[in-house]
This record gives sequence, C-alpha cells and structure tokens, in this order.
Amino acid sequence: MIWVDKFKQHSNLRKNIRKARFHVAEKFLKIAAPHYHNIIRRHANVSTVPRPFTTHLKNLFKDRPLTGVEVGVYRGENAKNILQQLNMEKLYLVDPWACYEGFGVDGAGEYANKNEIEKVYNNVKTAFAGHGNVEIIRDFSQTASARFDENSLDFVYIDGNHRYEHVYRDIKSWHLKVKQGGVVGGHDVLNIIDVITAVSDWCVENKQKFVISPPDWYLTKQE
Repeated sequence: MIWVDKFKQHSNLRKNIRKARFHVAEKFLKIAAPHYHNIIRRHANVSTVPRPFTTHLKNLFKDRPLTGVEVGVYRGENAKNILQQLNMEKLYLVDPWACYEGFGVDGAGEYANKNEIEKVYNNVKTAFAGHGNVEIIRDFSQTASARFDENSLDFVYIDGNHRYEHVYRDIKSWHLKVKQGGVVGGHDVLNIIDVITAVSDWCVENKQKFVISPPDWYLTKQE
C-alpha cells in the first residue's frame, strides 16, 4: 500500500500549501489594506439575503427571463430568494441530499444522518411543488452537469461540496454550460480556504477575472 501512503502525503502537502498561501495573503491584506481586511472578516461568515451574487444578476440582467442552476441547495432558502429577486424562466436545483465520503466538515456538510437528509429533501420538494419553473435534480454536481448543453445557461451558482477538488471541478464543468456573457459564481469564498484557492487557481489558469463580494464570488464568462 505504498502508493496509498504516497498519495496521502501528496494530498496533505497540497492542503498545507493552500493553507499557507491563504494565511500569507490574509496577512498581506491586513497590513496593506486594513480597512478592506476588516470588511472582509466582518462579512465572510454572513449569509446575506439577497446574496451579492443574486443582486449582481438583477443589476446585470434586469427583468430578462433567465435560465439558471443552483448547485448545493440544502434547505432551499437561497433558491427561494432567487425566485423572488429574478425573472426565472427556469431554475434547476441540483443537490444529492446525501452523505458520502469527503462530505464532512471540510466539505461544509451539515447532514447528521440519512433520516435528516430525507427530511430536508422532502421539505424542499414541498416548498417548490407549486413552482412550475423549478426543477429539482437530486444528483451529484458532475453527473447533473452532463444533462445540460454547453452555452445553454444564463448563470450557475456553486455552493456544493467546499473541498478544493470539488469546487475546482464544479467551476470547470459548469462554466462550459454558461453562455458567453453569463455568470458563474458561488458562496463561502473567504471563510473556507479551499473555495478561494480553487476559484483563484481556476481563474488564473483560464485567464478569467473574478469579483469577490463577501460572502460570494462571481465572474462573467468571456471568450
């Protein structure tokens, strides 16, 4: 099992490097721009309603009919606000509502057990039962993304598993599904190290600029 040990060592090293990069950046920001640093720390853990991502969409698209996806629905509070704030022609809600390996604390998982998952899922189904413009997709993000054509969505909001590899894959997969000029974004960008690292890594590698509006981040899809 030598290769397993090597893999674990490599994974731990990458994780430690990400943490070090995050803390160095935070310390630099604290020294170079203390006012902005204080604003970030004050809002990083606040789940505002409407979230900044939704406000950005409203300002960008006005009353235009939109087709979009929320990845990571949980109890559906943010989805309800999206419906209130935006002119949604179709909103797809993607979430496995399942416990699985790698979903725990680092993945921002909050489900206690299978019964709790089913209770949350059934409550979400009930809450959106009367909305003909809402489709619930109980599936994992990567599998669900395969259902959509490329360049078919106006936006995707990513708030699923918050571990680095999941966030990175989600951006990579769902970015392809968004139209040029559409928006890709997500939640918990400053209070979970893996999220900001995955977002910045993918954007640098793909030459995409992104905006941080705590607790959200977003980018406009460019050529």
